[in-house]
Amino acid sequence: MHPSKSIIGETGDKLAGKTILFCVTGSVAIYYAPHIARELMRQGAEVIFVVSSEAQTLIGPKLLHWATGNAPIVEMTGATEHIALVGLPTARKNVLVLVYPATAN
Repeated sequence: MHPSKSIIGETGDKLAGKTILFCVTGSVAIYYAPHIARELMRQGAEVIFVVSSEAQTLIGPKLLHWATGNAPIVEMTGATEHIALVGLPTARKNVLVLVYPATAN
């Protein structure tokens, strides 16, 4: 088990059983994303980053992997594992999508 997983549910269970697709965009505010992800995990959530190409110029996938213990999705290929997250009737239940930072662009 990845060491970052040890914080899941540390301060509460409000998000227990939830998977959050944390979509990060290319804004300087992205620097705060790992902290937000870890706070969500402390409330019981499983967090998976989805990183835009512009966001990857500001923050590296290795840092996001470290923060959550899950390899970030850096390219939407249509691979089964991506579609299974939200697109099929048999997909995971309780999937939430968070877009951060949500800028005017």
